[in-house]
Amino acid sequence: NNLPEFAEIKLIQPVYTLCDHNLDASIQAFVNADPEAATAARLLDKQLDAAEKDLDRELITVMESHHASLEGYIHLIFVARFLERVGDHAKNICEDTIFIERAEDVRFTKDKRAEIQAAGV
Repeated sequence: NNLPEFAEIKLIQPVYTLCDHNLDASIQAFVNADPEAATAARLLDKQLDAAEKDLDRELITVMESHHASLEGYIHLIFVARFLERVGDHAKNICEDTIFIERAEDVRFTKDKRAEIQAAGV
C-alpha cells in the first residue's frame, strides 16, 4: 500500500457499528425464529441508510477541499455503500424470518402492493 495513512477512516465507524448491530440482530432473530425481534431489527436498516447518506455528504464536502486525498475518500464512499448493502441483506433476513414464522409478506407497503397488483405483476 503506497497510500499515506488516512485519518478520515474513523468516519466510517458509525456506519460499520450500525451494520454490525443490524446483521447480528437479524441473524439472531432468524436463529431464534423470533418475528418480533425480526420486526425490530428490520427497522435498523433505515438508520443505516441515513448514516451512509450522511457519511457520503460529509465525505463529498471534505473532498471538495482535499483533492490530494480523493482516492482515499472514494474508497471510503464505496466501503460505506458496501456496508449499507450488507444492511439491505440483513433486512431481507428479517423479512424472510417474518414470512417463515407468520406467513406475512412485509416487503412492501400497502401502497406498493396495490401498485404491483394494478400492474398485474
